[in-house]
Amino acid sequence: MKNPPKLELIYRIIKENGPLSRNDLSKATSIGILTVAKFIERLILEGKVVESGWDKKTGGRPARLISINPDFGKALGIELGGSYINWVISNCVGDIFQRGTIKVQKNEPIKKNLEDQIKKILNDDENIKSIGIASTGIVETVTGTSLCSPQRDDLNDFPVKKHLEEKFNLPVYLDDVCRTVAYVEQNQGVARSIKNFLYFYLDVGIGLSIVLDGKIYRGPFGISGEIGHFIIDENGPSCGCGNRGCLEVFTSTAAIVRNARKFIENGVQSSLHNQEINIENIINEARRGDKLSYRLITESGERIGAVAAQVINFTGIPLIIFGGRLKHANQLLTEPIQHIIKKNSLSVLSQKLEMKISSLDEWAGALGASMLSLLEIIQ
Repeated sequence: MKNPPKLELIYRIIKENGPLSRNDLSKATSIGILTVAKFIERLILEGKVVESGWDKKTGGRPARLISINPDFGKALGIELGGSYINWVISNCVGDIFQRGTIKVQKNEPIKKNLEDQIKKILNDDENIKSIGIASTGIVETVTGTSLCSPQRDDLNDFPVKKHLEEKFNLPVYLDDVCRTVAYVEQNQGVARSIKNFLYFYLDVGIGLSIVLDGKIYRGPFGISGEIGHFIIDENGPSCGCGNRGCLEVFTSTAAIVRNARKFIENGVQSSLHNQEINIENIINEARRGDKLSYRLITESGERIGAVAAQVINFTGIPLIIFGGRLKHANQLLTEPIQHIIKKNSLSVLSQKLEMKISSLDEWAGALGASMLSLLEIIQ
C-alpha cells in the first residue's frame, strides 16, 4: 500500500534536510504539528527514522531531533559497465560496508556474470533488503527495463527488474548510472547544498541528470537526459542506439580511445606510441603536450560545450557538474566547454555560468543504486 503523500513529504524533508525537530518539520511542510507528530511516530515504529539528539536553538525546552535511521537495512548496489561490474553493500545514508569489481569480457554474457555475482553476495549476507542496478545506455526506470546499451548488445530490451525479482525474490530498482551518480553527488559530493544543477556524466557513455528544486527529473517513463544521443552530424558514425552522428560517438571515452587508435594506425605521430591506449593515458599525454591527445580532448570538449549551451538555454540552469572518467582532464576539457557555452548560450545565462568537477570516486554509480533501492522500499 502506498504511503500517504504527507508522510512521504515529511520523510523526504528529513532525508534532505535532517536532523530536524517536529516543529521544524511542521514549518517546512506546512503540515500541522499534531499530524507531523502522528506520522513521525509511525516512521519511528517502522524503523525508518530515529530520534537523534536535541534541538537546543529553541530558547526553551530542547526538542528531539529526527533523522533517517541508518540501521533500517542494507542494500546491494550494482553498476553495469561495458567491461566491468562494480558492486557495493551500503545503507540508505551512503555508508559502504563491502565493495568489489569483476571484469567482464565483450564475449562473456553479462547477464550470467550479474546473476552469479548477486547469488554469491546474497549467500554471504542474508540481511540485504533490496537490489539497485545502475546501467549504462537507455533505461526505462518505471518498468525496470534496459532498452538499449551501445556498449553491451546483451543488455538491449532486457527486463532487469522483472528478471532479477523473479530469480532472487527481492525488490529491484533500475536506473541510469548518470542519475545514480547524481544522487550521490547531491548527498555526499559538491552538490550537497545545491537545489538546481546539470550533471554531465562523461564516460563510456554520455548522459545528463537534470536536478530541479532538489529532485532528479526522470520524466513520466523514467527516461530523460539522453544528451549522448543528440544528433550533431547526420552523416557521422553509427551509434548503438540505431541513429548516426550522436554526441556519444564523437565525445565519449570509448570514442576518444577509438579515434586515438585510428590516428596512430594511420601514422600520426604521438607519444601514445608503444603504450596502452586508454583514456587515462590519453589525458596524461595531453597534459604533457602531446598534440594528438590534446586535440582529441579539446575537440570532445567543444562538442560537449555546443550541446551544453543548448541545454542551459532550455533549462535556464547555468550550473554544471562534470562526472565520469573524462572529468579527470579538468581544464583541458572544461576550458573548451566554457568557451563554446559563452559563445552559444544566452548572455544572461552564460554570465552566471558555474562549472564544478565531481568529487566522487568510481563506486558512486553502484552506491547511488543501492541508496535509491532502499529509498524505494522505505517510501
